[in-house]
Amino acid sequence: MNAMELSYAVAQQIVERITASLGVPCSIVDPSSQILACSNGTHVTDRAVGEPAPQPGNGSRPNDVALPLLYADTAIGMLVVHGDGPRSTQLAPLAKALAELIVHQTTLLEQLMHQHWARDRFIFNLLHSSFNAAPDAVQREAALLGIDLKLPRLVVIIDVPAVSDAEADRAAAAPALMSHSYPSHLLEHARRVIHRHAQDSYSWCGARWLMLLAVVDPLNIETDRQGLVASVQRFLDLLNADMSAPASAGIGRYYAGWPALPHSFADAQFALKLGTQIRGPGRVFLPKDLGLASFVCHDDAALKTELAQRLLQPVLDKADLLATLEAFLGANLSSSQTAHRLCIHRHTLDYRLNKIARLTGLDPRHFDAAAQLLAALLWLGMKRET
Repeated sequence: MNAMELSYAVAQQIVERITASLGVPCSIVDPSSQILACSNGTHVTDRAVGEPAPQPGNGSRPNDVALPLLYADTAIGMLVVHGDGPRSTQLAPLAKALAELIVHQTTLLEQLMHQHWARDRFIFNLLHSSFNAAPDAVQREAALLGIDLKLPRLVVIIDVPAVSDAEADRAAAAPALMSHSYPSHLLEHARRVIHRHAQDSYSWCGARWLMLLAVVDPLNIETDRQGLVASVQRFLDLLNADMSAPASAGIGRYYAGWPALPHSFADAQFALKLGTQIRGPGRVFLPKDLGLASFVCHDDAALKTELAQRLLQPVLDKADLLATLEAFLGANLSSSQTAHRLCIHRHTLDYRLNKIARLTGLDPRHFDAAAQLLAALLWLGMKRET
């Protein structure tokens, strides 16, 4: 409904509410004298909805009370209270107040829904690189929607499968309810529980993805990311206690500058999809935590390089440990062959392997950890050759 116009739906809502609450029949007429709604469709001189209303003295009932409906001090229509006695005259002002309250509430809700829709659409376009406007224009639009794109951010996707099911059930049970009332409530719940930064931006993407553009400190990114994981996991735990289908989340890497947010979005999608496939739903996933799967399943060379460097960084500047790791992996995890090749004692080898495990967090004597370390070594070696 436009702020200056009455729709048929709102007019019918007004008529039904007044009739049910006050027990008086009424009609709603627009500024062009067209009947928008009637209590039973025949009150105004037996004319149908959509037909012109009669003018005073031209077939209207003598005891009808006509009052203007105002919005922002502007007449947007007329309320006609029908009756044959003083009761209709006494209740007319109350009916007018109720009608104008419904108009204000409906307008406010639609404005709020439009704002949510505009924000959701903007973030969707932002993450899908769908803007044709200049960067300054994009930033201005973001500012109008309360999003500061100058702040460093990364992307979080919270997948809530139960939302689409719940929305379908609600639509079947009560089609008149706003379709976004449940997701909006869930979004506010996420904002309260995660609650990390006042400038964090939340929105819906599609039927079941709750999106978060989380503000982070690039100089303290790992600590920020750990705090974000803990907050999102807390939200998932609370959410999943009441959900039939578990919710999960993926968190992308941080990239400098808002035009790079689609890269963080792609990371979050990858982590969410692969994490739930190999480890099951209900958890928060990051690309760097998916181990060997990140090397095998991801197409992003930059992500593979970052992961390889993160895994091997603690030993890259320690020649003895790096040589020991390469020899151990090259000997198919055989301690005796490795010690023989390096000409060191088995106790020395065990000491070095323990140190590698402590520094990297991956014990090369275990297959999964060894596979990750080998993939990282092969990837960095390949990058050096190209």
